[in-house]
Amino acid sequence: MRKGGHGGKSVEMKKLRIQGLLLAAAMAAALPCCGKTSAGAQTPADVSAEEMQKTLDAVCAQERFSGSDGEKAAVNYLEGRFREQGLSVTEQAVTAQPYISYPTFKGGMNVIAVRAADQTASSKASDAPDILIVSAHHDSMPCTVGADDNASGVTALVELARVLKSVPSDTEIRFVSFTGEEEGRVGSRFYVNSLSREERDRVIGDIQIDMLGYHRDYDTVLSTVDGRETLLGDLLTRQSDVFSLTCEKDAMSDHFSFYNGGIPAVMVSQDRIGYENHTVQDRPDTIDTKKLEAPVAAVAKTMAGIMSADTASYLEESRKISPSDTEGMTSTVGRRDPLYIGTERAMFDDLIGQDGVDEGQRDDDLYGSAEIYKYMIRWFGMEEPIETEAVCVEDSIRRLDILAAKAGYTQEEIMKYLTDESADPTMSSNSDGTVFSYSWYEKDYGKLYTLMPGKNDTDYDLTVESMTFGTDVLREVQMTQDDAALVASLHDARQRKIAGYAVKIIPPEYRSTVVLTFFTDGVGNELGYTQNYGDSNEKMSWGIDVGDFFNADGSFRSLDKSIQTMVHEFGHVLFENSTQVDMTKQGDLPQIWYPEETYTDTSYTRRFYDAFVKGTELDGESEGQGYSFDYYFAHPTEFTDQYAGENAMKEDMAETFAVFVLTDTPDSSDTSGAAAKIRFFADDPEMSRIRTYIRSSLGLD
Repeated sequence: MRKGGHGGKSVEMKKLRIQGLLLAAAMAAALPCCGKTSAGAQTPADVSAEEMQKTLDAVCAQERFSGSDGEKAAVNYLEGRFREQGLSVTEQAVTAQPYISYPTFKGGMNVIAVRAADQTASSKASDAPDILIVSAHHDSMPCTVGADDNASGVTALVELARVLKSVPSDTEIRFVSFTGEEEGRVGSRFYVNSLSREERDRVIGDIQIDMLGYHRDYDTVLSTVDGRETLLGDLLTRQSDVFSLTCEKDAMSDHFSFYNGGIPAVMVSQDRIGYENHTVQDRPDTIDTKKLEAPVAAVAKTMAGIMSADTASYLEESRKISPSDTEGMTSTVGRRDPLYIGTERAMFDDLIGQDGVDEGQRDDDLYGSAEIYKYMIRWFGMEEPIETEAVCVEDSIRRLDILAAKAGYTQEEIMKYLTDESADPTMSSNSDGTVFSYSWYEKDYGKLYTLMPGKNDTDYDLTVESMTFGTDVLREVQMTQDDAALVASLHDARQRKIAGYAVKIIPPEYRSTVVLTFFTDGVGNELGYTQNYGDSNEKMSWGIDVGDFFNADGSFRSLDKSIQTMVHEFGHVLFENSTQVDMTKQGDLPQIWYPEETYTDTSYTRRFYDAFVKGTELDGESEGQGYSFDYYFAHPTEFTDQYAGENAMKEDMAETFAVFVLTDTPDSSDTSGAAAKIRFFADDPEMSRIRTYIRSSLGLD
């Protein structure tokens, strides 16, 4: 089973391709020197791929999980590099508590390198010059050196400090490297909260750099939390045509912390996540530092223009174009936008683009004692934001109560908004024939809106919930060897797209055992599942959640992650069918895992168990137990990623299989447990043949 991840960028938001032509035209007239680097601005030194390679390799010397020895080494290295550029460097110990979803955070260190404004540069450099912040995060997931995520961003940060060293500045420049991004942006939230009101009022904005130079990617995008333009984003696009998208909606990095602190922020990143992301395979060879040159040069030229004495202060204009404090705490949700109900609160905050305000606990009619978090959301194209309360139980968002009446919207107005572009609601009635509730079910995303009328048009309750996992199977179809016929048999465009990739992933000789199952449990929760089809494992149901895979316009939310999920679920088919597991010996145990006695003598399952689990601390699957959370964090490089390390052996196998198929096989010089597991599959002729089929079909070779 493949779950939606948390933290970092394991789920990609819908892209909003906002070109902002009218805004750009207005700004051209309003802003001083908004074209290429102004005539009086000193040109930065040349950006060097070779210099960046040295930095990348040094930062990737070891894993950099927050609070680890590896992070301490990276912090020391970064401090030294920043001091080489003449910057004033301080460490900021992060003591804030992360979300409950991230109990592993044990503290870490932000690195703050400051270039003071030159007092003789211009009148702009008064006692309180403007501040420009450029940031990245240096922490990685526990199992990986995190070359792409995010040693690449830190490498860009160091290179910017180098090439701008001799450029005069009437603006204070702060290069900030954060800890704890992978655990809910702990470091950046702590830093923003530490800024005084006076400092915040002087900040033009933040440029966050997160994941650049991936070897399979050629596009660089600019993102904001809400998808709206920013001054810094516009200035960046004017320096270079390197950015393929000028305003993508993405809240999943440290720029979110600045946005929620009322500081304009834009993120510079690549246009894909990559199969190696958050796995042991995210190594320096996943980065092509030549691809870093263009975006880093564009940021450097933009910064040089802002630093120039020939340009007036950008501060006032940045606040006009970018969100204010109030607007920065408002999200927008359309009828066809996904809602991440059912996910952990940290992920919900990231994906909706707003930190919920803790309103304390209350007794809920359905869930009992619940924590309540308040959000301000513009629903369904409404002009005014509506106070929305999230009912949170055991750190999971269960329901949203939309206080539309409190915001002044009548029941009639809400009925109109909800019925636009959708079918009429389903009605349920009281015993006296009066309407008890109206319900609108968004089948694509598993969302259920419910309106319960009150005594009058301004007295009603409005809620939205996610349907329970497994209750909505949209379609089942037997896989066949006729690829064209299988795809043609499906009338839903999204299902056809999934089937088109299914035939590229599942070789013809395995298809008779696979029933392709389309389902949804809303956005988030389970991305996919594999389970017995019927009472035995002669056939397997291979389930894909269309709500998680697609945006409202039918495009893949993240094609790389969708393919990764499909390959993972095919791994379950390979290792849990009747040739691998004898279900007659299962007894009454649940299918969380199968006891050792069910493994057939020649199965991959038995061989994997004998090689990596038997006799270890993890040898407890016969009782249906999962892997030890603590064991993973003590031995992270024994697993390909965190999901493999925290779940039962069958998830470890399936996740390792997906990494084996989609990434390069490590050679014998890599002595980690994760590398040994990948080579376990690479050394098997049948697994290698399957890998070749999939990679050839997907064009990976």
